[in-house]
Amino acid sequence: MSSEVKDVQIPPRRSFKIMSKKIDYTFMNISEYRIRMRGHHKYLTVDASPFRENLLFQRLSDNYHIPQLLHDAQNNWTSAHITVRQDYYNSKLRMWPATPLFDITYSYRPLKTVRPIEDWDKPLFEVSNLVVYSDVSSDVQLVLHGGASTGLTLARYLPFESDMDQLSHELEVRRFLDDTKISPHFYGYIEEEERIIGFLHENTHTRRLLPEDVPKCKVVLEQLHAKGIALRNLSEDSFIFTADRVVLNDFSQAVLNAPKEDLEKEFEEFLHLFRDHVHLFAKQKEPSVQPMEIDSEEWNIVHHAEPGNSATEPESS
Repeated sequence: MSSEVKDVQIPPRRSFKIMSKKIDYTFMNISEYRIRMRGHHKYLTVDASPFRENLLFQRLSDNYHIPQLLHDAQNNWTSAHITVRQDYYNSKLRMWPATPLFDITYSYRPLKTVRPIEDWDKPLFEVSNLVVYSDVSSDVQLVLHGGASTGLTLARYLPFESDMDQLSHELEVRRFLDDTKISPHFYGYIEEEERIIGFLHENTHTRRLLPEDVPKCKVVLEQLHAKGIALRNLSEDSFIFTADRVVLNDFSQAVLNAPKEDLEKEFEEFLHLFRDHVHLFAKQKEPSVQPMEIDSEEWNIVHHAEPGNSATEPESS
């Protein structure tokens, strides 16, 4: 009895690491990935729009061809666009396909970036020198930083070209608030191969707001409005906590020099939002009703009282 031995092509180990991702769950289904390969950061765009479903990049990167094609390309490309072919979904082969099921185009142009703000003396931190303590989310990391009081600070990344307008706007607002305690302390820019892709700021945390937090939130919002800034996306999540105070942190939609009417409207939204919030927690903190303590003799008097007669009526003299 003989057995036939077939050559099995084993895919290579993934030749890159995913550093950041921006998944688009809309009908466009164009997702972006920042990867590290051969000591450099590269940017990939995956277009799965013909299939009306999001295609997670892990599914592609585990395939034989994606790492191999990226590895075979010249190392000086900055970004690549991957288009998934229709037959990738129609194929029912239970083996690594003999031909690629993706089209990849490479770009060698410099990526769009932002510049440090003039007259704002903040240092640049090279991303490869940051010591990561833990990952908070796909675009936020907790990193070691000697200038922070706790030794830890947050690194926020907005690395994609589609993020540059938002990054520029956030930096401008944080520059305007740098001499206040309204926002977390700003430590500096994050640089990646001479390109700014984010910033370091004071370590913060989120938790459920308590009634005693509401007056502090009110003061912070009033200070923001005194600067002529409207947050525009006000919610309970707008308020976060440092080691010693309440701060605002999301300035992606903030408006500088906002009209007075907008500031007044936003303050009314705050009062409406937190009026309900305080009422909810006040109900939760109401003490439970304690049962009355009645001794046995008194219980007998009450229990055997005739209908219509009060057991506590004074006896007639």
